[in-house]
Amino acid sequence: MSLSIGQKDLSLSRIVTSMEGPSNIETLCPHCEKETMHMVLRGKLGKGKESSMVFDATVKCTVCNEVHHVNIRQKKLIEVPVIISNGNKSERVNLDLPGDEEIIIDDEIELDEILVKVTSIEVEGRRVSKAMATDIQTVWTKRFDSIPIKVNLYEGRLTRPETIQCAPEKEFAVGQMIEIKGSPAVIENIKTEAQVVRKGTVQARDIQRIYARLFRNVRHKPEYHRPRRTGSHRRNR
Repeated sequence: MSLSIGQKDLSLSRIVTSMEGPSNIETLCPHCEKETMHMVLRGKLGKGKESSMVFDATVKCTVCNEVHHVNIRQKKLIEVPVIISNGNKSERVNLDLPGDEEIIIDDEIELDEILVKVTSIEVEGRRVSKAMATDIQTVWTKRFDSIPIKVNLYEGRLTRPETIQCAPEKEFAVGQMIEIKGSPAVIENIKTEAQVVRKGTVQARDIQRIYARLFRNVRHKPEYHRPRRTGSHRRNR
């Protein structure tokens, strides 16, 4: 049972820092038989055994309106140091996590309304791909609310590298016209980690490189338009 914030399902203890509790939670609905967003009708936040956090509440499913009871328990919070990189600048913050929560490289986390992406995790002086909060020494992240996309821009026989900035959820489509430094260009292919996409759309967060051609260099097949005859153009027989 968790709260869904940003691109990652964040646990109750990440968001709730007072005894008031959250107004909405994502939890299993017995009627829908899947996790859905619920409105908290009434609830109480307190501490359980071994400094764990307990949220006891009556909630209402926003999908089917089913009202039911939930009891969410979180283990003792662990303070984890987080480094946030933004270009050439970086800052250090602390993130409170339940000891049993796992952090994985490429996780996306919202911190103080800033979306960040996990790039590295340090445990006992070495870098790992994932770790439990209790074992983590430092988490390295980068700002992810605006990300750079590399573009190979074709201009005749020449190719020049460019970069565009956009939100990670923005979609790009093969055949789409985009603007690069004031010049229109058409996307020909999109490279992701898994493949080169020649048809369809891809979210910016999954793109490694875009291949595009300046619009004035795009070749179009000539279209033949049959002249429309009118009465005045008909030949008399």
